[in-house]
Amino acid sequence: MTFNIQQRISVAYYVIAYSLTAFSLLNFSFFLKFVNYSPIDYSILLGIPFVGRMLTPILYPISVRQLGMARVLSISTAISGLISVAEEFTVENFPVVLIERFIIGVMFGLSLSSAVELASFERSKTITGLTLSGWAIGFLIAALSYEILGKWMLLTGILAIPMIFIKGRRYGINTFSKINLAFSLKGFIMSFLAFEPAYALTLVPLMINDSFEESIIAYSIAIIAYIILPKVESYFKELVIAIGVLGAISFLTLSVPIISIFTALGLGFISIIPSIAYKKGISPRDLGPSMNLASIGGLIFPTVIEIAHPNLTASILTIALMLILASF
Repeated sequence: MTFNIQQRISVAYYVIAYSLTAFSLLNFSFFLKFVNYSPIDYSILLGIPFVGRMLTPILYPISVRQLGMARVLSISTAISGLISVAEEFTVENFPVVLIERFIIGVMFGLSLSSAVELASFERSKTITGLTLSGWAIGFLIAALSYEILGKWMLLTGILAIPMIFIKGRRYGINTFSKINLAFSLKGFIMSFLAFEPAYALTLVPLMINDSFEESIIAYSIAIIAYIILPKVESYFKELVIAIGVLGAISFLTLSVPIISIFTALGLGFISIIPSIAYKKGISPRDLGPSMNLASIGGLIFPTVIEIAHPNLTASILTIALMLILASF
């Protein structure tokens, strides 16, 4: 598929903005190596942003009606970058950084929702996949910042601040629908299970010494997976089982090649969840809020894993939940 100039500019905008917001969310997977907190505190700081994301169904419609989708994307990206820089100087104050991480989660929810919705207007699975790959790109930015800047890595958030000057097209302003609090229990359970690999993977840099090498390899492959996996969604069950097995082996062995494959598949298959959910009778209107509510797993999974024997717990949890998901 070829894209015209306008599409290329739009895709670059969606991907860059979402990637920078994802960086602000994911950078603590590396940055916590420089901070002296307990393992439970680590998991809370990694997970609390996903609690903030749960406010998306309420805040996103209000924001879009006032500003338009493109401005919501630009502003949320800039704010997340600004807070990321502030965290560099407040991280020793746990209550303050906890609030900052929560706000970043709110901004992440707004950024993700607006980026994906803007991408959907292009009516291309490839463009949507590229946009969603911002999660993997954000992790790559975090890994590179960790390697190059060390304990000053959060200053990379400065790159996101100029995004506030990008206005874009005014989709949704004064016309966007009301707050959507629709809910699907099936959609919630499916999303809760499907996101476990992504949340568990945020702990990997804290588990292995050479996290830079692993992250560069794994998340580079994941970018490709976001684009390819939507084309093979008919093998969903087999894919989920493979992810469960690879996840179990990954956390037990901490083998970089196996973790790399697990990361690529575990992240990439998230891009096909909306399509699979629709085929199982879950409407897009119900799925959105259900997925946002399911982000509570971002706090639950890392915390449970860190309570005792992290590697073994992550291994058992991943394969068990993937087998349950495969039964859907």
